[in-house]
Amino acid sequence: MRKDRNLKGSMTIECALLMPIIISVIISVMWLMIYMYDRIMINRALIHGILYCDYIRKENTIVIEKEIEKRINEDLNNRILATNDIKVSVKVNNMHCKVSAEARMNIPGGIEWLEKMSVIRIEQEKYILNGAAVIRDIDRAKTYLDLFNEIKNEYGGNSKEDIENRIQERNE
Repeated sequence: MRKDRNLKGSMTIECALLMPIIISVIISVMWLMIYMYDRIMINRALIHGILYCDYIRKENTIVIEKEIEKRINEDLNNRILATNDIKVSVKVNNMHCKVSAEARMNIPGGIEWLEKMSVIRIEQEKYILNGAAVIRDIDRAKTYLDLFNEIKNEYGGNSKEDIENRIQERNE
């Protein structure tokens, strides 16, 4: 085996200098992916909780808030990877539901400025529809669909302007 005398260990030194940088970049990307996964799971649980507002029909808002909070916590159970101390708050009044969550991600190493950035705050809100409003929306959608089909069959046009003009003619 022939040795190349021009190589004097420079590859080893370069590798020793670059490997910590490469490994830290890989670990940072992995933590970012875990952070985004936890954020998506918390957002998903909040959306499920807020959609649950439409299905609960009780007079006492405190009972509704407790049920939604319980449902969100059950949805988050064993789904998040690196966050803890999840605080869920639910506020429900007559026609409005607001759900928010705050969680803190565990950062190894105890870097203070990085821990401040690792807080996840998400808020969702929704107006609660009663049965009559849902039925009106369905009737309105059916009316628009019927008008669209009529315009398409009658004029052969299916652009947004054709539909809007036809609806204005009908309303006048």
